[in-house]
Amino acid sequence: MAEEMATAINGANKVLFARRLSDGKNMDGTRISLQTTHSIEISSDDNTTETKDGNITVAGNPEVELSLEFLGSDDPVVALLEDASINHDVFEFWEVNFEKPETDGKYPAKYMQAVVTKFSSDSDADDFNKVKVELKVNGQPKKGSATVDKKTIGDLQYAFKDIPKATTPAE
Repeated sequence: MAEEMATAINGANKVLFARRLSDGKNMDGTRISLQTTHSIEISSDDNTTETKDGNITVAGNPEVELSLEFLGSDDPVVALLEDASINHDVFEFWEVNFEKPETDGKYPAKYMQAVVTKFSSDSDADDFNKVKVELKVNGQPKKGSATVDKKTIGDLQYAFKDIPKATTPAE
């Protein structure tokens, strides 16, 4: 039986969507505009006990951190994240992987709830305003499928459009 070769995932195809948890009944998850990078880091403290037979290590509970960077803009999510850094609002995040679509507008995703622990905005004279946000995730991210509407897909990467009425220039 031949093994299938692994396929690399292009980071540009993993996009974050967010909303404040308390807005869940009034608002859909929103794509964060002008994302440049994000990362999910999972780590755990361990406790090692030395015995005469060798060390025994017990891993602690995993701690998950989410960090993201994007260009500053008038996107309302930017203001909500900045406010959340002061108010300790819980945010929901979906990391959606557009690399391998599933069926019916669904895509592989990770869902997590997190609290902003750091918000910074850097405004160099020779570059765009850059915003960095660090968050601590409550529990662990959950894997599933996210439904993304066609308009959002079109916003991410425009699709081919036909010419409404092709005409020939007058001679």
